[in-house]
Amino acid sequence: MKVFYTIIALIFLASCTENIENQEINIDTTSTKSPVEQISLQIRETPTNSSLFEQRSKEYVKINDIDNAIIDMEVATSLDSVNEDLYIGLSDLYLIKGKPNKSKEQLRKCLSINPESKTALLNLGKLYFYVKDYKESKNILSTLIDIDPNIAEAYFIKGLIAKEIGDTNLIINQMQIAIEKNPDFYEPYNILGILYASKGDSLAIAYYENAKKVQPKNPEPYYNLGYFLQEHNLHERAIQEYNYIIENLDNDFVNAYYNIGYIYLEYLNKQEKAVEYFSIVIEKDFRNSNAYHNRGYAYEKLNDNKNARLDYTTAIKLDQNHELAIMGLNRIDRK
Repeated sequence: MKVFYTIIALIFLASCTENIENQEINIDTTSTKSPVEQISLQIRETPTNSSLFEQRSKEYVKINDIDNAIIDMEVATSLDSVNEDLYIGLSDLYLIKGKPNKSKEQLRKCLSINPESKTALLNLGKLYFYVKDYKESKNILSTLIDIDPNIAEAYFIKGLIAKEIGDTNLIINQMQIAIEKNPDFYEPYNILGILYASKGDSLAIAYYENAKKVQPKNPEPYYNLGYFLQEHNLHERAIQEYNYIIENLDNDFVNAYYNIGYIYLEYLNKQEKAVEYFSIVIEKDFRNSNAYHNRGYAYEKLNDNKNARLDYTTAIKLDQNHELAIMGLNRIDRK
């Protein structure tokens, strides 16, 4: 269940940051003064200009000073109390600070100005999902869909609600609608891939492939696809996915090296290759006790008991309860 909470939190916070930061601000880049200092000077001249406080708030976000960003946005809302965008921005800031109740309060203020604010309704629906009030979240999202039936994220969140209440058919339905509304929406593809993979259904492959097309530079769908293929004895294809990550996306993606090593060790009986890949894992993550054990096991299969003993011993030093390493060391001692 944790993966779904992580997904929604990341999506929401990412959208908050976009709302706050990705707007043009007229700042003199040649000035020796910081953007905050420049706007502060303008505020001294026109202290009732709400847009200046809004702009300075955004600059505070860029330097991760959320407390002052909130103060400025609060001033902005007091100066321009009918500007719904200001309440949405302030709601975003409160969420970043981990204050969902204050965040909801600002969204409610926005909706009192404009009951059909799609951004406020969507964010409020996300917030109620995040605090596990699924009934209220669903009601708000249904209201939003009545206003605009083409907002993919509304169906996506309703799909997550369906997951939480254990309605598999409904989550599939809602995620598929989200994809229909926005074919470039990555998360529904990934979640449907995870869902079908958990059932051992090969439809997972198609969803992971689509996720790759939407975000071709994201290692996650390649790794998820590789793992599914690995678990279903399509080992060479799995290695291709892992190698693509290593060669094209992230040369330090430790789990890709690890899984290739595991395939060579357990399925393809290529112990020299297994040693090679687990050695890379150890080089990149020297406290990985499982990598030491697996390399030790590969050495043991190669009848190199000296190196096997060293690796089993290291694995046990890193994890005193590593049962497989203890068993491996005992096997060597009996030889």
